[in-house]
Amino acid sequence: MSDVTLADARMAPAADGLLTRLARRKGWFVGGFVLTLVVVAGAFTAMQETYRTSAALMVSGNEAVLRNGSSSAEAQRLGDPADVESQMLMLKSPRLSRIILDDPAVVSALVADCEATQSGTWLTRLLTKALPPTSCSPADLDTQRMLRRLEAGFAIGPSGRSRVIDVAFVSTVPETSVIVANALVDTYLRDDKERKVDTHDNAINWLNSEIAHSGEELRRAELEVEAYRSEHGIIRGQQASISSERLSALGQQLAAAQATYAQAISRTHPGADADMPEVLASRSVADLKQQSAELGVKYADLQERMGTNYPSVRAMADQKREIDRQIGGEMRRVRDSLQRDSRSAAARVAELKSQYDQLIGDVGRAGGAEAGIAIMVRDVEARREIYVEQLKKVNILQTERRLLTGDARLVNHAELPERPWFPKKLPFIAIGTVLATVVGTGLSMFRDQGDETLRATSYRGGLAGVPIMGFVPQVRRPRGEFPRLMLSAASPLQESIRALFGRFVLVPGNAPKTLMVSSADTGEGKTFLALSIALFAASTGRRVLIIEADLRRPTFHTTLDLHQQDGLSEYLRGHVTIRDIVGDYHGLHMISAGKPSVDSTELLSKRHFDDLLRQAESVYDLVVVDSPPVMLLMDAHVMARRVDGIVFCASFGRSRPSRVVQAIQDLEQSGGQVLGVVVNGVCSVETLDYDLPGSRLSYSAAQV
Repeated sequence: MSDVTLADARMAPAADGLLTRLARRKGWFVGGFVLTLVVVAGAFTAMQETYRTSAALMVSGNEAVLRNGSSSAEAQRLGDPADVESQMLMLKSPRLSRIILDDPAVVSALVADCEATQSGTWLTRLLTKALPPTSCSPADLDTQRMLRRLEAGFAIGPSGRSRVIDVAFVSTVPETSVIVANALVDTYLRDDKERKVDTHDNAINWLNSEIAHSGEELRRAELEVEAYRSEHGIIRGQQASISSERLSALGQQLAAAQATYAQAISRTHPGADADMPEVLASRSVADLKQQSAELGVKYADLQERMGTNYPSVRAMADQKREIDRQIGGEMRRVRDSLQRDSRSAAARVAELKSQYDQLIGDVGRAGGAEAGIAIMVRDVEARREIYVEQLKKVNILQTERRLLTGDARLVNHAELPERPWFPKKLPFIAIGTVLATVVGTGLSMFRDQGDETLRATSYRGGLAGVPIMGFVPQVRRPRGEFPRLMLSAASPLQESIRALFGRFVLVPGNAPKTLMVSSADTGEGKTFLALSIALFAASTGRRVLIIEADLRRPTFHTTLDLHQQDGLSEYLRGHVTIRDIVGDYHGLHMISAGKPSVDSTELLSKRHFDDLLRQAESVYDLVVVDSPPVMLLMDAHVMARRVDGIVFCASFGRSRPSRVVQAIQDLEQSGGQVLGVVVNGVCSVETLDYDLPGSRLSYSAAQV
């Protein structure tokens, strides 16, 4: 049979199942699993507990806008996704953060958060000691530092696909998260409402000044009428002439023109172009504002991911500036249109006034004092109508101001959280268990992949030209009675020893009389195998002698629970005879090693050992020699050529193939005949078929 290379041994474990390989490396798996759990538990205790609470506000819908008397264009603007994004950007703006920092309660809350962070877990306390101390006093917490803390703690986003915006703050102190979140929401709502109220206040103040001026002129005109009547003795109730009627009609036209002019003036009152009703009603302005808001959201997102100088970001900024320029142009166009209307109304008033003055001259010349008083009365009536219209406009604006609301309204304030938001035990336990399983499995697979020890199914072809003749399962050895009792009943061990007995002893025509059992290193089960074969052979009625030839490290007396007595060492020194050292163990004759000897090689090289073997062959059907390990001493080399055959024992999952091959080659070079290799200590069983000279046997073998 051909040799099996070391590369084949390394590849062998990969063919086994995952659970089998984990069972083989359960120590590594348990170690990796426990170590990972310890690390995860340490990480859990090292993490600072944080609390998260959120307030909610809703961007006003169409019903709120229409209730305030705004235009349908503004109703379409508010509440759409672009406007919700705009409101979120305003909430995130540093301007509002600076405003809430003016509140002493917010500053005190941030100080408490800073102190709790520095004295939180053992890791933070350790870092605090290792790093330079950082003061948390209000004097040392500058504005930029507090702004960075607010930016890191806030989480502002939409609630699903609704118009509700959640404003959350994360802090190590639950009270801090409540105070800061509510402060931002209240400041935003107040700022949003004040922005609209200021526009109405400007219009009301301007109209009040105009009303005061008009009232003064009206009183002065009425006094002049009364004085004129008294001066000329005009009795009220007289019918006017045709010229007076014409003058009356022209006065009505002049009054209407003056009312139109006053209305145009009121429409162009001082204030921002964006707050003018005609601007808010403009569909073009609304569309451009929506485009600007959408570009602003995209620009902020792209700038955060790409940076300011990225070409796409710069192009988007230019596009937004162009839209803002168009919005400004559209607002100026509306204002210019209103100003043209105002100038047209002023020109109309001037023209009618000119005609009116000319007609007064005509009437005065024609009708004298009667015409004059009629003109003065009509002028008083015109002034009174202007005064009344201005009062009505002020009342309307004051009513709107009382009903005015902002573009957003409060849904709920933040409440004190009952439990920490992070870290949570259950997710950590789940993650730790999964991670520990992965690490344990990885370590086990890594260790198993690097295993270069012997694996049974990888060497069906044999080792160093020597076939693998059998497998012995892993068993627990009861002290003293083992392996006799283990072989007395049907078991995998008995079946494997029976198969080995048939292969090594029951060889047709050339059965060996002396059989040496050896191994490459210690702890590979050669003594166990030698005793098992000898006991099984003795149980078949044969006369069997087993000789313990490991003179430096004898183990028969401890393995079989025997009293220390003279043995092979004393015989080879000539102190005793063969009859003195042969003992009986449940029908098996045996010669123990005796007292440990450091000169074992010299003793085994004497002719006394050859004499012992020749006498044993003449008396016994089978002589089994338990030799020392091949790679440790020369004793096995000395005995190799003196026996009929050698059974080489290798330990499953422990013996290295290179050592086994070297030991077999050394024995063969010493003149020994290695009949086969027995793999000992396998841990799971399957049926494998092997070809033997002249027969085909099926027996129990094992693999991992």
